[in-house]
Amino acid sequence: MKNKLILLSLIGLMTACASHSQSSNPTTSVSNASVNQTAANNSATATESTLPVLVEDTVIKQQMPNAILFDLYESRVSQQFMPIIAWNAGYLLRFPNAKVEIQGNADDKHNSVSDEKLAMARAQNVKDVLLYMGVSDQQISIKSLGNKHPVFAKDSDGHQPRNQRVDIMYTVAPPQGYHIDKIPVVITTSVEQVAIPEPIY
Repeated sequence: MKNKLILLSLIGLMTACASHSQSSNPTTSVSNASVNQTAANNSATATESTLPVLVEDTVIKQQMPNAILFDLYESRVSQQFMPIIAWNAGYLLRFPNAKVEIQGNADDKHNSVSDEKLAMARAQNVKDVLLYMGVSDQQISIKSLGNKHPVFAKDSDGHQPRNQRVDIMYTVAPPQGYHIDKIPVVITTSVEQVAIPEPIY
């Protein structure tokens, strides 16, 4: 009986000590919780900083005159206008249902018959380049307007280079943003798509 009392006294004493130890160190408990929370916050911050940043893509747009200019009395296609023809070839190849009418124009430096032939030769040469680039013949028609469509006023010397041109007119499935303002214009979405040789307005 005596031994049992001693044993119970020891158990009571140990319990009291343990209780006192926990209550006498409340800051330790709080401190541990703070450390754990800080670690969790740091981990979340690190995770957030490694997430990809979404940057809104800015689309570069430019108006491209869809016309090929020629020197006076010349029907040969200048190398500087090849990028415009190549852009149209790429579009026509991508969209086989699209169609264009190549309209040749001339200044009225000659008589109407000569200007009509010159305008047709210009239109034919642009068509030939498109065909060479792989465009189907079924997508292209040509037309000569001769000197009957001088949409730009003459200079003081009675000459207007911009009237000596071929207009690439879309008749079926034109590109988005395609419009006609004196001459046909297309909207390109990247400066890398085409190099515009010179302003036409």
